[in-house]
Amino acid sequence: MATVNTIARVIGAGGEGSSTTSAGGGASGGDLRQDSVMVVTVGETLTVTVGTAGQGGGATGGSGGFSSIDRGGSPILRAAGGGGGTVGAPNAQNGTSTTIAGTITGGTGGAGATGTGSTTSGGGGGAGGYSAAGGAGSQGAVNGISSTGGGGGGGRGAGAGTTAGGGGGTGLTGAGANGAGATVNSTRGGGGSGGTGDTVTPVGGTYGGGGGGDDTGTTAGNGGPGGVEIRYLTADLSGATGGAITTDGSFTVHTFTTSGDFVAGVAAEVLQDVIGMGVVPFPR
Repeated sequence: MATVNTIARVIGAGGEGSSTTSAGGGASGGDLRQDSVMVVTVGETLTVTVGTAGQGGGATGGSGGFSSIDRGGSPILRAAGGGGGTVGAPNAQNGTSTTIAGTITGGTGGAGATGTGSTTSGGGGGAGGYSAAGGAGSQGAVNGISSTGGGGGGGRGAGAGTTAGGGGGTGLTGAGANGAGATVNSTRGGGGSGGTGDTVTPVGGTYGGGGGGDDTGTTAGNGGPGGVEIRYLTADLSGATGGAITTDGSFTVHTFTTSGDFVAGVAAEVLQDVIGMGVVPFPR
């Protein structure tokens, strides 16, 4: 069977912050993993899972869902979701990210800050970068940690009676600028690689930012959602389906913001041969 090289990126969703009446910890950002040479067999179907943002928690925030690309029920690329916030350290990442050496790169989501103290809340961690971890969140008047490797910066904590800022998100467009850590109370860290950030909100930035903690016992910040992208040279493959399909120069790009299937179509040279014979191919 013919095969095609693709570039695949998966970002886990961010966790939700913790909320109590005295302190609330920030959640961690989701991991990012990229396979620069993911080999796809023409005509096969891959299952794409997009992590759901952590939400709905209280003293313990909900963890973000992992994002993955599976073949025959086995993951070939996976990024863990961010651990939900607690008053202390955030929970562990949700899922196990792909760590095979070689073509697979990426970073872990930044850790959310603790909410220890009588009336304080911790900022959310930034989403993982393309070659390094996301920035960690901070507590109180300490600035959030900036990211490297195209990751999201950490959100900043806050004083009494407020909700801390979420972590910056990371984009699906590839490695680019790093995200700056938040420098003002209750703001989100800067977004890395085109991700969202620098907004006064406890919600983690898209994609993968961790939510901020809350010390009012009402509303902690939700995490940012996960995302998956598969791209390939348009000249190599035709008729592939799945996700939102766009073009970027010589590449065709499939962006998944909800779970679904990627169907690898037919090899472009095979399609041209069939058309040249005057035969209309059946959809694959």
